[in-house]
Amino acid sequence: MKEKDVSDIGSGFLKEQIEEEIIKAHLILKSDDWKNVIEEIEKNDLLKGQIYCLLYFSKIYQFYTKNRSCDWDNQEDKKYLDTFKNYSKKMEDAIPFFANENENYLWERSVLSKGDYFITAPNNRKNLLNTTKNQRDYSWKRFLRERSGKLDFVKDVFDDKNFDSLDFEKIIENPVIKDEHYKLFLRNPELFRFCEDGFFGSNDIYNSDKVDLFSSINENIGTNRKTRLMRKSKKNCKQADLIIYDFWSRKLKNKKINQQHEIFHEEVSNTSDDTWIYCDFKIKENDFRFDIYYNYEDEKYTIYLSQKEEIMQLDDIKNIFGTIKEDFEIHEQESIEKIVESGFSEEDIINFINKISSLNSFYKVQ
Repeated sequence: MKEKDVSDIGSGFLKEQIEEEIIKAHLILKSDDWKNVIEEIEKNDLLKGQIYCLLYFSKIYQFYTKNRSCDWDNQEDKKYLDTFKNYSKKMEDAIPFFANENENYLWERSVLSKGDYFITAPNNRKNLLNTTKNQRDYSWKRFLRERSGKLDFVKDVFDDKNFDSLDFEKIIENPVIKDEHYKLFLRNPELFRFCEDGFFGSNDIYNSDKVDLFSSINENIGTNRKTRLMRKSKKNCKQADLIIYDFWSRKLKNKKINQQHEIFHEEVSNTSDDTWIYCDFKIKENDFRFDIYYNYEDEKYTIYLSQKEEIMQLDDIKNIFGTIKEDFEIHEQESIEKIVESGFSEEDIINFINKISSLNSFYKVQ
């Protein structure tokens, strides 16, 4: 097909693919060096012959679209060839890390450190590209073929000085992205692991009449908005609130009161319900439970402390729990069965749990 005919082809994948093939033909005709490097990278199982991303990274695509040719001098030819080889090697080095749970999603977190690469999905959702499921719509294979500005985030990872040693952790430690909620994904691979099909969204998932959570990075994902992690892609799948699940999985998942009472996170299937942290434990031979919720309005945690049975008197509870937090008030008007205290930070919660453990070491626990 003649180049002048390309503009007559309708927009979309066909036109883009023909354009890519024309560029490759120009390069292959230049020399055997070009022919060999292109044919070699086309064998890659992920790219499968579609190497637009490498043409873009090496600025060959930009040259072609401006000049409708690849006519440059020998010095420029060496520069473009070396650059193309460089990005081809980096792609080969990076691919084993794509959607790799065993590597704690180092690739996804590295790209996120450069910018919001997440793919927008229907119903106020986004996809993390952290799974090998649904390769057609949500995968790195699809991502690398798209004519999208988000490709620049992949290039930025390749250009990072720490990439040559595949030190992804150092890349992640110096993020460009500013959004505070997205930074939770950077520091905690467990958030990726929770999203088995790659999806997360807002508390307005599937409510099409609500505002789009993802209209911009900073306007809507952030303060006072609930971001929901999703086990699967369906509406009724198990879900968790991003902030409280991040806290639990980082700080409390492997923590036990008195080395025996585990602390759990409760998932829900209804987008309108909050998820929470809880633990059943004993003090002075009495059964207690705490439930911890996150309040998006003041960005603090609330503790609900309860007895399973009304065995202890209010004064006894004061004596035991009054030492946990100096201003931990036991409200006389509250039922002995449930005491509520709000305004806790993560550090306060950890201190609260540690002090319960210290009380258990004083009182006999059965």
